[in-house]
Amino acid sequence: MTGTGDITNRSRASAGWGTSHQPRASCDAVTAMLTAAPKDHTIPHALVARRAIITGLAMAPITAAVTAAAQTRHPDHDLLEAGRRYDAAVESTKATGAALSEAHEAIHKEAGKCPPILFLDDDEKSWVARPESRRFVPKLRLRWVDRVDPDTGKETSFQAWTASALRQCLPHAVPMFGPAGTTPRRIARWRAILPEAEAYDSAVAAAEARHRIGEMREADRRARRERDEAERAILRQTATTIIGLAVITRHVLSHDFSRMPPSWTALLLSAAKISGVALSRPAFDAARWVEEFEGLGGHVYRPEVHGTSGLGWPVRHDDPPEVREALSRLHQEQEENHLAIRLFIERGVTA
Repeated sequence: MTGTGDITNRSRASAGWGTSHQPRASCDAVTAMLTAAPKDHTIPHALVARRAIITGLAMAPITAAVTAAAQTRHPDHDLLEAGRRYDAAVESTKATGAALSEAHEAIHKEAGKCPPILFLDDDEKSWVARPESRRFVPKLRLRWVDRVDPDTGKETSFQAWTASALRQCLPHAVPMFGPAGTTPRRIARWRAILPEAEAYDSAVAAAEARHRIGEMREADRRARRERDEAERAILRQTATTIIGLAVITRHVLSHDFSRMPPSWTALLLSAAKISGVALSRPAFDAARWVEEFEGLGGHVYRPEVHGTSGLGWPVRHDDPPEVREALSRLHQEQEENHLAIRLFIERGVTA
């Protein structure tokens, strides 16, 4: 009669585990046993248990690593990443913009000055500005050229004809202006300057090809697109930590928030103080700026008087050149020091 121990040993042997009296089954034996399993694909319980133990031991380090990573992930991780993306994209746009400016300067030097005859005259500028002109030439490809304005002595952008724009307009001259009047003279002018436009277009195109301006413009577009996407990602987030609040605060402070109500100023400055964001305010005499602005006819809205704060810029087309120049300078100063000016208007703070 066989004892219980013998039955156990035989069961183990049949399961492929071996006993103390038999050598342990090899991997090949296990594979053969699995292949010869019954058609209902049942696997001996002991083998299933062993495989589960081995799998569990193998997965334990991975599970622990995933758990640790989840525990160390910052609550504002997505917001911080968006902030880093935005900062990097801003630097990229600065670099691509500077490279484009340098390339354009080089192109203008190589192509030479735009022939003065190609600049639009007053009648042409007036016609181009009218909305009805778009019915005839919906996409008029004119060229913008910087030159010194003879009236003000300052460099200003002017529109100039290109060969493609002239070819667009010539067939539509009579429908646009009628068969009589100045139309014959206008057609004659356009035909006369067409060779000049073609020659200048060719010179510009050759210079642009040498400086790979197309690739640079595409790089600039990509950088700006990345910046805009990162900005939208920031504005979709809600900060839950101090460091996350700092990201949003820095972002808002980098923009002109002059149209915000006064209560937003208090909120923004409070957020900056709590999150440790330094206010980028160079030394600027805001009191002098406001006094000069009002002296030139500008209107300052003060919370204690008007319930809100803001600036009303004078709009007078008959101002002498020195007044227009002073207003232009004040506008530039406001763009660079909008926070200091706003704090002075709302709180009387000058530093």
